[in-house]
Amino acid sequence: MKSLRKCAAPDDAVVLERFHSSLGLVESRAAVLFRHVGRWGVVTLDDLRAFGRECLLHAARTYDEARGVPFGAWAELCLRRSMVDGIRQWGTRRGERRMRRLARARV
Repeated sequence: MKSLRKCAAPDDAVVLERFHSSLGLVESRAAVLFRHVGRWGVVTLDDLRAFGRECLLHAARTYDEARGVPFGAWAELCLRRSMVDGIRQWGTRRGERRMRRLARARV
């Protein structure tokens, strides 16, 4: 018998409101970061947006009002970290592929 994974509970209205109200932050942060790293060809603007949306949903789910930090500040910090991590991981994978192609070409 196959084991079934539990489905995540649907997000409540507060989490979804935080997420949807902050999507503009993802767009602006992705555009700024892309201006700096886009010329390297490591990631596309769509990649950065995807990293950002995924992170924003996580930030909306984990936000704790009791800490006294505004959600915008929390989301900004999470976005910055997530996008830089995404670039680092994406670039490493691309670099590894490039090195493998070079190694095959030299053989």
